[in-house]
Order: sequence, then C-alpha cells, then structure tokens
Amino acid sequence: MKLIHVISLLLVVIGGLHFALIAININLLGMLFGSLNMSIVNLLIGLAIIQHVLPSVKAELGAK
Repeated sequence: MKLIHVISLLLVVIGGLHFALIAININLLGMLFGSLNMSIVNLLIGLAIIQHVLPSVKAELGAK
C-alpha cells in the first residue's frame, strides 16, 4: 500500500473510534493529539474519509 493510503486509513479508524467513544464521554482525539489544534485534526480525518469513500461512490455511480 502507498504510505498516504495507510496514513489515511489510520485516520479513518481513529475518527471512527473517536465518534464511537464520544458516546461514553471519552475524547480519543484529545488523548492522542492533546496539544494540536483539533480543527486541523478533524479536517485531516474528514479528508481521509473522503479519500476512502470517493472510489466507492464513483464505482457505484459508474455501475448504473
């Protein structure tokens, strides 16, 4: 796998865990990236999600 793909997949997993753990009041991003600006971290996670979802959307739209 390309390094960028591995990094973005890791960000997608971290983002998913973060949203799941927020339900029980555990801030995973705060623990992992405490001193960083959370807006930047959330932006990177959002871009990683788009990068992983876009090929599936293109394939689905192209199949019809």
